[in-house]
Amino acid sequence: MFGEKRRKLSLAINEVLDGIGASDKARHRRQMKTKLIEAAINVTIKCRNESLVTYSFGSLSEGATTFDMNSDIDQVMCPTNCIVIQNMADWVPNKQCYLIVADELSFPGYVKLQRLKTDKPEPDIVLDSLHAIDQHGRIVLRNTCFKDITNMPKFDQHGPAFTYDEEPGFQSRDIVYGLVVPKYRMQTSIWSKKSRQHNLLSTDTCLALVVAVGHPFSSQLELEWRLSFSFLEQRLIHSLNDTQMKCYILLKMIKGTFIQPVIGDSLSSFHCKNSIFYLPTETNNSFWRPDNILSCLELLLRRILEWVEVGNCPHYFKKDENLFNNKIEGLVRCKLELLLRCLLRNEGKYLLKIAFDSFGEALAKQCSGLWINFSQYTSFHNFTIQKNLDCEIFNEYNNVANAMSFSRNRIFRHFCRSKNTGVSILCHLVVIKRLIKITENGKDLERKFASWMVRFLNTSRWAQCVSLGISGNLTSVINLALDHLEKGPSPDLFSSILKRAVIYHVIDDVEKETKLLDYVRKKSSNYICQVCRCWNFNVKVNKNFATWLLEDEPTFQTVNEQCMAFCVLFLPTEKPLTFGPLIYEFYRHVGSSKHFGADLRLGFWHECCVIDCLPLALLLHYLMNKRNKKFQNATRNLEKLKYVIVNFEDLGHRETAYNILAWCYFQEGDHLQGFQWLKYSLQLRSEMNAAKLHLAITFYKLFIGPNIY
Repeated sequence: MFGEKRRKLSLAINEVLDGIGASDKARHRRQMKTKLIEAAINVTIKCRNESLVTYSFGSLSEGATTFDMNSDIDQVMCPTNCIVIQNMADWVPNKQCYLIVADELSFPGYVKLQRLKTDKPEPDIVLDSLHAIDQHGRIVLRNTCFKDITNMPKFDQHGPAFTYDEEPGFQSRDIVYGLVVPKYRMQTSIWSKKSRQHNLLSTDTCLALVVAVGHPFSSQLELEWRLSFSFLEQRLIHSLNDTQMKCYILLKMIKGTFIQPVIGDSLSSFHCKNSIFYLPTETNNSFWRPDNILSCLELLLRRILEWVEVGNCPHYFKKDENLFNNKIEGLVRCKLELLLRCLLRNEGKYLLKIAFDSFGEALAKQCSGLWINFSQYTSFHNFTIQKNLDCEIFNEYNNVANAMSFSRNRIFRHFCRSKNTGVSILCHLVVIKRLIKITENGKDLERKFASWMVRFLNTSRWAQCVSLGISGNLTSVINLALDHLEKGPSPDLFSSILKRAVIYHVIDDVEKETKLLDYVRKKSSNYICQVCRCWNFNVKVNKNFATWLLEDEPTFQTVNEQCMAFCVLFLPTEKPLTFGPLIYEFYRHVGSSKHFGADLRLGFWHECCVIDCLPLALLLHYLMNKRNKKFQNATRNLEKLKYVIVNFEDLGHRETAYNILAWCYFQEGDHLQGFQWLKYSLQLRSEMNAAKLHLAITFYKLFIGPNIY
C-alpha cells in the first residue's frame, strides 16, 4: 500500500512539473530560444568583422529551469585567432597558440598557458603587458588579459563571470571570457567508459575551454586558468531522459527552498548537476521512469549526503578535483548534513513547501486524499501557474525579438560612423555580403538569423539610395530604390512598411502612402508586440498574445514576421527622408550634458531618429487626414495617439511619442496641451530629449519669428 502511494505521488509530481513548464516540449523551446540568441550574437559579430565567437551555456541552454527560477544566460566569449593546445603536435601556423602547462604549485583543474610563436612550434620569448614570466621562466598569459584589452566597465564579478545588471524585461547575462581547446585529451580510462555509456565521444579528444580565473588560494592567481568542460556538460544534459531532467530541476528547487537560506551559495547548481551525471551511469535505465521519480530524487539526495559525509565531491570530468574544497567545510558541512538527513526522512512531504511556480500548492491539490489535508493549502495555484506559464511563453518569444533588435542596432551603429550617404551605402553592401555568406555556409540557426538581418539591411540600404536621390534630385535612383523596397520581404510586421510610407509621404506619392497606411490599420487589430532595444525597455506581457502562443505554438519566424513591430530607425544619412517633428530627433543632444554622448548604451541611437511603430503610423494617418481635409478623422487620430502613449506599456521611445503629440497640438493651435505634453516628455527623460528643441522653436515662433522653419 505504501509503495502505491509513492507511485501516485511520483505521477502527481510529474504532472505538476509538466504544468509549470518542465515538460520535454517546454525545455526544447527554451533551448531553441537560447540557441537563436547565440546565433544572433555570432551573426552580429561576423557582420562587424570581429574575431570573436560566443557560446551559450547554463540552465536556459539546458532547458533545466522554470519561470520562477529566473535563470540567467551564461555566455562564453572566445577569440577566434587564439587556441589552446596540449601537445606541440597540435600547433597551428599563423594562429596564436598557447600550450597547457602545469607545475607543482598548480591546483587540480587549473593550468597555465605558455605562449608559442606563430611561425614555428617553439616557446615565445616576447614579453608584454598581457603576459608574465612564471617561476620556471616561461612566458605565460595573464587571466586579466581580456579585462585589459576590452577596457571593461566595472560589472559585478564572481569567479570568471562578469554579470551585466539585469534590465527590466531582459534576463541577466553572465559573460565569461575564455579560450577554446579544440582537441583536449581526456586522460583517464574511466572517462572513456562513461563517454561510451552516454554516446558522447567517438574519439579520444573533446572540445574544451580554459576560462579566465585562478584558484582563490593560489600564490599565482593571475597566471592560472580553469579548465572547463561546458560543451560536454551540455551534451550530457541533453542526453538525459525526461525523468532525469525533472529530478535535476527538482533538486535545484530543493536547494533554493531549503538549503540556500541556511548555508547560502555553498552548495551550487553545479554540485546538483554533478550528482545527476554520476547516477545514470551507475543505475539501470528502467529505474528512471515517471512513476518512480520520488525514489530517483531520494537517490540523488543520498549521493550528495555521501559526498558531504566524506567531504569530497569528485568532479565528473576531473576526478582529482574536489568540488567541496573551500565550500562545504566546518559548520556549513554539519548544517548541510543535518538538512539532507531531515529531507530524506520526510518521505517527500517537504515538496509541498516548495514555492517556486506554486509547485507545492499544485502538488497538494493533486495528492489530496493520499496523506495530505488539502484544506491547509490555498486554492489559487491554478491561476498562479497559468499566469507564470503565460509570462514565460511570452518572454521566450520576446527575448528572441529583443536579441534581433539589439543585433540590428549593433550593426547599424557601425553605419552611423559614416556621415556620407554614398559611403554608408557601400558599408551596407559589405555587411550584406557577409550576411549572404553566412546564409550559404553558416550553421543552421545562424543562416536563419542572417536571412532576417539581410531584410533589415536591404530596407536600410534602399532607403539610403532614396535619400541620395532626394538630395541630388535623381528621379531614376529614387524609382529604382522604391522598386527594390516594394519587392523585398519585410523582416517584421510594420517597421519596413512604415519606412516606405514615410518615403511616399516625403516624395508626395499620396496613392501609395494611403494604400500602405490602410494595410497598417487593418493589421493593427491583430496581436502586436512593440520591440525596441535602444535603451532600457520594460516588457509587459500581453495576456491574449501569450495565450495564443501557448495554444498554437507558432515558430519564432512566424511570430517575428506577423506580430513583432520593431521601432523605426532613420540613420543620420537619411535626414532627407524625415519631415516635421521627426527631423528634430536628430538633434536630441542639443541642451544635454556632454557625458551622455559618451555613454555606450546611449551613444548610438540618440544620433538617429527613432520612433515606435504605432505612434509613427498614427502621425502619418493624422497628416494624411489633414491633407485630405478630413479634420474629424485627424482629431480622432490625435486622441488615439494620446491613448496609445498613455496606455501602451511596451513603448520603447515614449518621450519621442510625447514630442510628436505635442507637435501635432501646436499645429492645431492648442499650445497649452502642446506645452503640457512636452513637460511630460522632459519628466520622463531630461537628457538626450528633442523636447528642448521643440520648446525653443515654439517659443521663437510664438514671440519672435512666426515664419521660422
